[in-house]
Amino acid sequence: DMGGTSFDVGMIVDGAPIVTSDRDLDFRVPLRIPIIDIHTIGAGGGSIASVDTGGILQVGPRSAGSTPGPMAYGRGGTLPTVTDANVLLGRLSSSHLLGVQGGVDMVALRAAFEALGAPLGLDAEQAALSVLRVVNDKMAGAIRLVSLQRGHDPRDFTLFAFGGAGPLHGVELAAELGVPRVLIPYVPGITCALGCIVADVRHDFVQTVSRAVDKITEGEIAAVLQAQRAAGEERLRADDVPVERIEVGHEADMQYEGQTYSLRVGLDPDQLDVASLRDQLRNAYL
Repeated sequence: DMGGTSFDVGMIVDGAPIVTSDRDLDFRVPLRIPIIDIHTIGAGGGSIASVDTGGILQVGPRSAGSTPGPMAYGRGGTLPTVTDANVLLGRLSSSHLLGVQGGVDMVALRAAFEALGAPLGLDAEQAALSVLRVVNDKMAGAIRLVSLQRGHDPRDFTLFAFGGAGPLHGVELAAELGVPRVLIPYVPGITCALGCIVADVRHDFVQTVSRAVDKITEGEIAAVLQAQRAAGEERLRADDVPVERIEVGHEADMQYEGQTYSLRVGLDPDQLDVASLRDQLRNAYL
């Protein structure tokens, strides 16, 4: 999801988003509850391009935001952004940008990229191309982080490009990563809003049982699952979710003694023997 200020990326495997319990709030305060595993970097249509003191072209994390926004919007922006690079190169129409009256001031836009490229020995078009190359490289790195570094080959997936700027960069990202297919929704700019409307109502309940597997009884595990199921069904009934549409799933975050990283395994309420839990953890490592 590439928007105006950020680039958010996650993985959907076998029809379900990857969920993690390993997240930190600000100041590295751990948040150990199930949450969709999304990685975010500062790369969007409003990301500002500049040359740092070392003579290196940088894109983001500073953003023009919506006020004043990219130069192409004609709202007082004076710094070149990713959107402006796309306009200068003709990837976005300079005369048909929604909300921009009278077209884009291409003279000012070209002058900004000439100034950006001058320290690098680049003309305006070369500077704009370089801006896109840098931001695409940053986004490809984010995709590698949630895929390759977690055991998934991007070549086995489809790149779902959405957000206001996602489709502009989707094909280049797919080519960079070897992704064979790109899927662009009909209304990419409001895909997140549509998702909020059509997503299932869901509640997660977490109970810490900080003991070795062979030190806990099957009855104790069953009692935890039953209590969570009852609480979840009560909450969903309060949300007016029909009983016949309620789905219940149980999982456990497990780890070997001495480790700090856990792996999530599925739990079958009808098969809660200790040997089965131990086998599932072993299989998760394999």
